[in-house]
Amino acid sequence: MFELSKALRERAEDSISQLRSAVAEYKNVCYANSLGSESIVLTDLIWGSVPEIDIFSIDTGRLYPETYDLIERVQQRYGRALTLYYPKTSDLERWVGENGINGFRDGLEQRRGCCVVARWSRSAGPSPAAAPG
Repeated sequence: MFELSKALRERAEDSISQLRSAVAEYKNVCYANSLGSESIVLTDLIWGSVPEIDIFSIDTGRLYPETYDLIERVQQRYGRALTLYYPKTSDLERWVGENGINGFRDGLEQRRGCCVVARWSRSAGPSPAAAPG
């Protein structure tokens, strides 16, 4: 392992403090993990220091194999399961009908649209505070 610089350590401590404050205020907090590099940093902070925060991600069924490998590595590293939510088949079929089978690859807005289908088709549970990744 490596030693964090003082500035980076202070930022991490501030982030952890904010996460703990969210738990104190809202009790049931969850984090929507996009599996990007920033999301993995927050996963490390959460599961390492504020483990009562639930973490979930969305599996549209169209993730790259490397993404599934990353999910497995993260789960093995922390000994916890990342909750995965899947879109309702009918919502995804409608989206594909309107945008094409690879429509999510047509740009950022299309990717966001595909994720919205998955995100709001399945609830992350009764959490008053959700932090998007």
